[in-house]
Amino acid sequence: NEAKFDVGDFELYYRMHQRAGRAIKAVIEGNVEDLVRNEAIYRLARIYFQKDQPENAERTLERIKGAVPEKVRPELSFLRANIDIALGKNAEAAKLLNDLQGEKSLEGFSAYNRGIALIRDGKESEGRRSLARAGQLNSHDAAQLATKDKANLVLGEKLMAENNFDSAKEVLDRVRLTGPFTNRALLGSGWADASLERFKSALVPWTILSEGNVTDAEVEEAMLAVPYAYGKLGVYSKAAVLYGRALEAFGKEID
Repeated sequence: NEAKFDVGDFELYYRMHQRAGRAIKAVIEGNVEDLVRNEAIYRLARIYFQKDQPENAERTLERIKGAVPEKVRPELSFLRANIDIALGKNAEAAKLLNDLQGEKSLEGFSAYNRGIALIRDGKESEGRRSLARAGQLNSHDAAQLATKDKANLVLGEKLMAENNFDSAKEVLDRVRLTGPFTNRALLGSGWADASLERFKSALVPWTILSEGNVTDAEVEEAMLAVPYAYGKLGVYSKAAVLYGRALEAFGKEID
């Protein structure tokens, strides 16, 4: 059965969800003890959730009866919480995620998802505190660090929308310079400074961002924001040159 689970995991890595599902269903329907069957049910529900079928995932988890393996209990609770969020059951999700706060392997994920669930449930201040915890996580795990960045980005953009620019910049500057949320954070950090008319400071993140891939929307905006800042600082010649470069780059992309 462990071998079947491992094969199923490999198939999931290669996005062969249907084959993985068949293999795991074979375990569920076999003559196996509760521990094995319940782990298989958890794995099948996870496949449904990954395929954006939360209703099927929820129905699958309802089949769990008896003992659950110790190693999958935290992951099972985390999956239940994610399914609840997907189905709009945010209060239930927040309660499950609160119970997972001490689970080291899920620390960043549970704090971030709990924050989102609380905000969607109308508990804005408590949700923000949970996002702040996720945004100050100490970890070397790549997925946890990406979640940390995402928490800071979400919180920073909320503060920007409220014109709380100093706090927004402080939070956005926590996002790493190499990660999936770098560009949005750099752009927001620059606008936080520009909104307070600190155009020299705004040039720092915007200049870094403007040197990125021109096909990214944030990079395109930064290519216009940098000369805008120079114009505000009265450096009109440099602003004109950089506006010209932006026009030339955009023209090439249109062609």
